[in-house]
Amino acid sequence: MTKKIYHALAVMALCLPAIVVPSQSHAAIGETIVKTPLKYTVYTEDKTTKTGTVSVEAESKEISGDIVIPESIENGEFTYTVTIVADFGFIDCTGLTGVKLPNGITHIGDNAFTHSGLKDVIIPEGITDIGDRAFEDCVKLGSVKIPSKVTSLADGTFCGCTSLTNVVLEEGMDYIGGFVFQRTKLKSIEIPSTVTAIRYDAFLGCNNLSAAYFKGN
Repeated sequence: MTKKIYHALAVMALCLPAIVVPSQSHAAIGETIVKTPLKYTVYTEDKTTKTGTVSVEAESKEISGDIVIPESIENGEFTYTVTIVADFGFIDCTGLTGVKLPNGITHIGDNAFTHSGLKDVIIPEGITDIGDRAFEDCVKLGSVKIPSKVTSLADGTFCGCTSLTNVVLEEGMDYIGGFVFQRTKLKSIEIPSTVTAIRYDAFLGCNNLSAAYFKGN
């Protein structure tokens, strides 16, 4: 009897159509996509439009030179827009000398570039938020322009950037947090008329700072 059952099952298996498991054409939310030298994490996804958003970070601390982060990446049938630089995304990447962020980026995470080798960074106009200590101890960073949609600078944003001599703050800035420019080499700075509050220790240790000009009344 047992042999007859096995035989019947074997015949049924031969008669059944092959079951094809489709390959995954996209990454689920929270999963990573590696495109050396960068790594992306899926943040949002719309299966109807086959679009989504991702954060970006270095694949490893060995990343070096100047890099351009793309506006979007393809993975299977899906297109993901790069909107976030991840928290600690490029921390301790001492070989990284320059980065150009895409226009779709809106947020730079906490400690995103801390203690990296950045000399130049282009921050696009679409940025609305820069996290705590995002550029802390970037000792080779010489100048930076903060776009108008950034309304506040979080604590320690450029703390310890000991080569930083030029900062441009656009109208729209409202608040400058603690230790933002601590130990930088700023000699002067213009404060936008829209600023309503500056933490008392924002310029702590700026021994070269001789003038701060407020554009308001």
